Amino acid sequence: MHSIFRRRASLTILPLMPLLVAACSAAPNDDARPTEDSLVDTNKGAFGPASRSDLAPLPVHGAFTQVDRHGAAVDYVARYSNGTDTATLPLSAVDPPAIPAVASAWTTKLVGGIYESTRALRPEVGDALAQANADVDPALLDGAGIHALFDLIHYLGGPSPTIEKHQQFVAYEPLRARWRSSDFVTSTFRNINLSYWDNHGGPAPLAEMRDRGARLYCAARHTRDVAGTAVMSMGEQIGFKSTVLGHEIDFLVVEPTVVLGAAKANTSRPGRFSIANDGAQSFEVPMKLGTRITPIRGIGLPGLPEIRYPTALVTADGEVGTAADFKVRDDGTWGPTKRYTTLAHGDAIASAYERVSAGDGAHFVLFSTGLLTVTLGLNLNFDLGRPTSLKDDRVLSTTDIPVDFPRTTRTGFILPFAGRSYHDGAWQTKPSCSGEIHPPCAPWDWQLQPYDAYFQTKADAIGAMDTRAWEDDDHLVQTRSALTLTGTITGTAGIPHLGPFEVTANAVGGLEGTVGQSHVIRDALYAESAAGAPMRGVTGLTVRPKTDASASLIDTTAWLHLSIDLGWFGTVTWDATLFTIPGTTLASYDSDTKGDWSEDATLRIGTGSSAGDPTKNPDVHTHVPGGAEMSSFGPGNDVDTCLSEPADTRPEPPPCPAQPATGSTPHANTCVYANVQSPNAACANIAATVAGIGATGGMATCWTQYLQLLCSPTSYQSPALVSHVLDDGTPATLVANMTALGQVQTTCVNAVVPKTGDKAVDHAAAKAFIDSFFHLAVCDASGRPLAPSEILGPSSDTSTTPTAAGTCR
Repeated sequence: MHSIFRRRASLTILPLMPLLVAACSAAPNDDARPTEDSLVDTNKGAFGPASRSDLAPLPVHGAFTQVDRHGAAVDYVARYSNGTDTATLPLSAVDPPAIPAVASAWTTKLVGGIYESTRALRPEVGDALAQANADVDPALLDGAGIHALFDLIHYLGGPSPTIEKHQQFVAYEPLRARWRSSDFVTSTFRNINLSYWDNHGGPAPLAEMRDRGARLYCAARHTRDVAGTAVMSMGEQIGFKSTVLGHEIDFLVVEPTVVLGAAKANTSRPGRFSIANDGAQSFEVPMKLGTRITPIRGIGLPGLPEIRYPTALVTADGEVGTAADFKVRDDGTWGPTKRYTTLAHGDAIASAYERVSAGDGAHFVLFSTGLLTVTLGLNLNFDLGRPTSLKDDRVLSTTDIPVDFPRTTRTGFILPFAGRSYHDGAWQTKPSCSGEIHPPCAPWDWQLQPYDAYFQTKADAIGAMDTRAWEDDDHLVQTRSALTLTGTITGTAGIPHLGPFEVTANAVGGLEGTVGQSHVIRDALYAESAAGAPMRGVTGLTVRPKTDASASLIDTTAWLHLSIDLGWFGTVTWDATLFTIPGTTLASYDSDTKGDWSEDATLRIGTGSSAGDPTKNPDVHTHVPGGAEMSSFGPGNDVDTCLSEPADTRPEPPPCPAQPATGSTPHANTCVYANVQSPNAACANIAATVAGIGATGGMATCWTQYLQLLCSPTSYQSPALVSHVLDDGTPATLVANMTALGQVQTTCVNAVVPKTGDKAVDHAAAKAFIDSFFHLAVCDASGRPLAPSEILGPSSDTSTTPTAAGTCR
């Protein structure tokens, strides 16, 4: 364990003893400055104002008995912020002027009193906040693709889109710790009194708390090196599916992405009071979270290019030494007799988001027949990176914490990846077994929920992560990009004048759906375990995708209205129902309940571990979406080496292009059909069929001509139905068929409907006969009428499994 002081006393080299005694008796600020430009140098402390009296323990609830560098107990109880102290809900604000006030209040809490940080911490944090504010400027919201879609809606007659842009800032309760770092002691060696500072070293339970912000910065830089210039795609998922005339149509296809920006470090400030090791450091890790959306895929429409919104993590460390308890010391000198070290750590997250809305204006052809064109009018509302309600997620299981804790516990998953498993669930402490014989006392101190035998551990096996667990400090922000599509189905006549008919059409119905694509950002403790190996406590930054969808088909009916002049009976309108499709649910899911997204889709940046050097070089792992596992630290990427590297100035990769159009507008046919019950094929012997159904006189004449039309190419027969395709894709055939149909209707009305002399009565009778005798349907190329579900309905493929992660394609 490193001491915060560079030199230690030694009693074994006698020639150096006088110099050693003199050095150890010196004032704290007499120590030489370190040569490296380190922010919070855990090898050498930065000192603040001295305290003439003894320094009181921190007013926080975590505590442990401290030991010196020899392992002997020190007469002091070190204290740190545990879950009781972190139970306060995060400070948050949306939009200036509230954000600067909240950021200032959080900074003041982080800086604390005169013995809780150095004077450099406030300006260092201010630098990081300013960088984050610049990196989440609403002007950086990259929603060009979605804006183009809304502009198209406006161009096609819809209203101008309404655009709102906002910022959000969320800051978490700062963490603190204090321990006694050294005592001024006098001992006797061969009758010689030796006075020196006995340095105890940094306590092992707090090793992970030191340089926590620096490790996040260094791990993020290393991950960006690996990701290179590619946009990290987390995979693609279809919001919901529908079938249109047998074609699979995908609605609201989302592809979440993540891009790491250039992380920034604030290690020292220029100016009058600048020193290389000022006891304060701050960092900012910017990201661009994105989504590539294809609103409708499979009918010849292209998708939208990737849209992005900015997010930035702000983190800061403070470490200050305090000389305290001034009095006459054992060597007869006046001065401090104790030294203390106080830590401070803070985390905040800033982001920007956008809302766009517009009314109905864009109409796309959903499918067509020769007589009917069905269009889908889109009403879209869009959220880009809108934060969801704040969750006070806790690391510790609520069954193990006092009632004054917030009663919410995080949920998590066991996620396998590359021969290792990660567990993001809640940590449960061992139940009390005092005085119990049966069952025996549990052989573990921590067990993760949901339960898994590989994720149990003793406290001493995870070292400093035991303290991290008791801090109960989980930072969670969930941002959601959601596209709501309300589609209104309408119908128009494909050709308004067909032979003797005038044609109009209408359709009533539609579909509506919302697909939300969220990025779940978490900076927290979790666990990892290689197959068959004990769990390790680790910390890290994760960004994982989450989707939700709700979609339904509304009752939809389409009619054709064909008007024909029938002489004495006047112009009669034939109102033919083409189809009636009942409403149904197309999608209703949350990917977290279905486990759709695998660990392969997650950006996981490991920042701390109970293995390795918890402060400067922990053994922990990182992987990018679709990438291989790698070490977060190691040779060349320990904290000291990382902080000596020049600033990262690489630009971010450009957005992914839109997915190209696929498919084409589905097409079907319109058929005229009759229900014919005949033991023989109706078209094989029309005369026998007419006789078989009992038609005589004028009705026999009507049926004969009607069947001649129905049986002409292209026709379809079943035991109870004869159907004839009116359109084969060519206007000439459609006109010829409609002319023939008009002649049949004229013959049938004149042969069947009696003339009473009252034109109004006769007109009504003619219309009633045509509406009941002649039927239209949507059919396939063979003439088979399609069932409603074959025209428009849910897909038989209900899979929501995303495609593999990687880079945007």
